[in-house]
This record gives sequence, C-alpha cells and structure tokens, in this order.
Amino acid sequence: MNKELMGALDELEREKNISKETLLDAIEQSLIQAYKNHFGKADNVHVTINRETAIALIFFIFLLHDKFI
Repeated sequence: MNKELMGALDELEREKNISKETLLDAIEQSLIQAYKNHFGKADNVHVTINRETAIALIFFIFLLHDKFI
C-alpha cells in the first residue's frame, strides 16, 4: 500500500464524497476482520495505516509466561 492506494483513495474521496479517513478506517477494520476470520479471534492484533504514506503497521501482541515449580 503506497502511492497507488493513496491515489485511489483521493479519487474515491473526490468522486464519491467519502473522506479518506473513513476509507482508511474501513481498510484497517477489514484487515482486523480478515485476521479474526483466519485465526478465530482478533484480541491480540492492532492495525494502523499511516495517513501520509499508506504504510500499514500490523501488531500482534503475544503474552508469554512460564510457571515455575
């Protein structure tokens, strides 16, 4: 996701009067939903798309712990 995506979002914003922010939010939520559909839950995933560059950051949070006996 980069210049091509930003160009497409700019065009949608102009032609359909949908803000780029709304479109990027929808893409972020779609990526989270795809993760949930594939892995069964999305409690540990966070998606952020940079509004300037359209670079997607996807964070997976895993908690690891050991039990000592």
